[in-house]
Amino acid sequence: MNVRQGEKIPLYEEVAGKINYLIEQGTLRPGERVPSIRKLSKQLQVSINTVKEAYNLLEDRRLLEARPQSGYYVRARLTELPAEPVVDRPAINPAEVSLSSIYQVVMRDLLDPNLLQLGIAVPNLELLPIEKLNRMMAREIRRFPAQSVSYSLPPGNLRLRKQIAQRSLLSGCTLSPDQIVITSGCVEAVVLALRIFCKPGDAVAIETPVYFNFLQMIQDLGLKALEIPASPRGGISLEALEYALDR
Repeated sequence: MNVRQGEKIPLYEEVAGKINYLIEQGTLRPGERVPSIRKLSKQLQVSINTVKEAYNLLEDRRLLEARPQSGYYVRARLTELPAEPVVDRPAINPAEVSLSSIYQVVMRDLLDPNLLQLGIAVPNLELLPIEKLNRMMAREIRRFPAQSVSYSLPPGNLRLRKQIAQRSLLSGCTLSPDQIVITSGCVEAVVLALRIFCKPGDAVAIETPVYFNFLQMIQDLGLKALEIPASPRGGISLEALEYALDR
């Protein structure tokens, strides 16, 4: 492999493209170890940092995976996706939520190490660029050691709110940092929204299936759940939602 200096695209992207090509052509197969960072650096006559950036990019694209003290390997690919689950068709009528017994069972089962937790509302760690996130967090901790171990008071870190306000322009929104509130998670954010916009007895449209904690939240606030069918491919059914709103 050779790389050309002075190309318009970043050099690390060119290096990543060549590894990507070898994977697509079958020269590098799933589970096979790719050249070490130092070896590829010497072979292509580029810096070690360039190869690191290239491998990080391929990790983000889920083409490579890093194995501790072993190197980088071609990630296995799924040859066939599993069949999609059947979309539930609930009755589109507001209903009170009662989860007292079910909630206790779910919370108990969450502590059972023998059960595979398929319903927890967090992404699988294999889907995240863990190594890259660790490097980013370590870098920020070194830059801001005091802020890294301190708490932010409501409405949240001002620097973060400014960045969110700037990025909102990409979505066609015009927000000021004062209009943004940082919460401790999605559950707190949803609770705040429901407390502001709803009163006891109101109906709240939710996708089904839904994270069970949201049902517990609706019950605690004295609201009614209006189930809207959802699919893994298209998400919530807009047609069913429109039908429910027209009734």
